[in-house]
Amino acid sequence: MYLCRPLLSLKQHIKNNIFLAGPLIIGQIGHVVTGMVDNIFLGRISLEAQDAGILCNNIFFLFLVFGIGMSQGLTPLVSMAHVNDRKEEKATG
Repeated sequence: MYLCRPLLSLKQHIKNNIFLAGPLIIGQIGHVVTGMVDNIFLGRISLEAQDAGILCNNIFFLFLVFGIGMSQGLTPLVSMAHVNDRKEEKATG
């Protein structure tokens, strides 16, 4: 078993990154579009409703960024535990 793969060309790196980042890009675009459409509809109701919608959208975004950060921080730890076959560390994170 090899621990390192041969070096890839720049074109292959870009292709792999786009493939891995595609779902995240789509999710972020979906979140932005949802917030934008919500604000358009709330603007037709009243200014206070639009203010509340913008505030809630930003608070939700903070939780979203926190969750993404936690998942990015835990992913290397779980993969290291998986490689070293430490089942109790995989279960607890």
